[in-house]
Amino acid sequence: DFNARLWAMSVDLNLAIFGGSFNPPHKGHCAIIKSAIECDLIDFLIILPNFKNPLKHESTPFLSDELRFEILESMAQKIAKSTNAIFYKNPPNPHNLTQNHKKIILLSNFEIAQKKPSFAIQSILYFKEIYAPKNLYFIIGADILGELEKWHKIGEIHQNARFIVATRDNIPIPSEFLQLKVSENISSSAIRKSTIQSKNGTNLADFNTNITE
Repeated sequence: DFNARLWAMSVDLNLAIFGGSFNPPHKGHCAIIKSAIECDLIDFLIILPNFKNPLKHESTPFLSDELRFEILESMAQKIAKSTNAIFYKNPPNPHNLTQNHKKIILLSNFEIAQKKPSFAIQSILYFKEIYAPKNLYFIIGADILGELEKWHKIGEIHQNARFIVATRDNIPIPSEFLQLKVSENISSSAIRKSTIQSKNGTNLADFNTNITE
């Protein structure tokens, strides 16, 4: 509500959104989430799996929405525990964001629940309206840089958020982007291809992560 937004504006809240297909989630995603929540720039991290990437035309999903969300939930809970952050599966009230002076991780079904392809700008504006952050960041992998100009309303995205780019495969990152140092170079597409070729089916252990609790 209006009072909640006024309250949020009175604190130095830095919000970051990490969106993507996560199909499947893997150790590279885990490394990005962990690095992001440990980053001084970020107070509140939203993990945002999409229903379908509007730039991709995959006829058959590799993992169901429910299974992707389940794996991400397990992953996020482990990271929250290992970093002393607070994990939410439902959007927290703005009044609770800094109550315990801890970092916050939210796994959101906002895009999945729409059951249709959605655009980053819609989610950025949605969460900006709710939480009125001092700064809003959108996290992508370096492999996405080449297609960034194809994103819907990319100009408006730049007006409302600043990109943080996770390093990958020694891909050059232009100086105008913030960088997030990540050592894992695994990709979802490589996992899908390998799994299909091996015909071994899917194994949650292959996608999850070994976080020290």
